[in-house]
Amino acid sequence: MSGASIFQKTAADMIKGVRAHPRDEASYIAVCITEIKEELKSTMQGTKQQAVLKLVYLEMMGYDVSWASFHFVDVMSFPRFRAKRIGFLAAQQCFHESTDVLLLTTNLFRRTFASSSPHEVCLGIHALAKIATPELSRDLLTEVSSMLSSSRSLVRKKAVLALYRMLLHNPETLPTVFPRLREKLDDPDPAVVACAVNVLVELARHNPKGYLGLAPPLYRVLTSSCSNWTLIKVSETRKEYDSD
Repeated sequence: MSGASIFQKTAADMIKGVRAHPRDEASYIAVCITEIKEELKSTMQGTKQQAVLKLVYLEMMGYDVSWASFHFVDVMSFPRFRAKRIGFLAAQQCFHESTDVLLLTTNLFRRTFASSSPHEVCLGIHALAKIATPELSRDLLTEVSSMLSSSRSLVRKKAVLALYRMLLHNPETLPTVFPRLREKLDDPDPAVVACAVNVLVELARHNPKGYLGLAPPLYRVLTSSCSNWTLIKVSETRKEYDSD
């Protein structure tokens, strides 16, 4: 069974309860956490995803929910998109570089990237950009860079932005990715071009002279783009060159 128990307190119920107990909030939340721990043992996917959603809210309130990290990964692997979205949200909100279960997510990300649903693929890319570690960035670089050739502009845009975070973790991989990033300056979708300009400008801040070869394509963007934001970013690149 995948549905939630009719007797389960939903995230909305818990939030209302927190607001209704301003004087004994800690005691109320302690009871909620006890209930959540029992719900996480459930074999019903709906019950478990609702428990994880409640933990996301508690983490936002400042409570430590790292003890539930494995359950977040479990919900990330659920087949239904709604459940998967809650799991990825929990990962983005609660995981950090020292979270030990991150090692378990590599193949999970690969399966997500191989999905036929562009929404599911974008969900995975967005999450990776948030929680990427040097290890995840290295292991998933090939998969993310290959999505620069996706037929879906939204996927290409997400991939460009995710690569920025991944390259910060592993700058030595830039030579293998740079040609494909440069190609995105000529992408037919203006949003993808804007993302590519942003990423390349930010990378150029670290070594302006290393990006002098971008002058011709950036000039084309400067003379053809209708986006004021993109034009401002291109102008920033010129300032970086001049200051260096």
